[in-house]
Amino acid sequence: MGSSGQGRLTETCCPVINLLTTSDHALAYQRKHGLDGFVLTLSEAVEAGTLAFGDLLHPSAPTT
Repeated sequence: MGSSGQGRLTETCCPVINLLTTSDHALAYQRKHGLDGFVLTLSEAVEAGTLAFGDLLHPSAPTT
């Protein structure tokens, strides 16, 4: 998971995130489209997504 970049998270991460059903499909997709990168398991993807988007999914309680 990258930790640097400029711009909003949705603009810097979302264009390069693809969700496919199996690792074989993911590897075939990479080959077909000439992409670099790595394939995550579902558990790894959930963990990475939580790190990247967790605050958006579960924002802190408002302070009063």
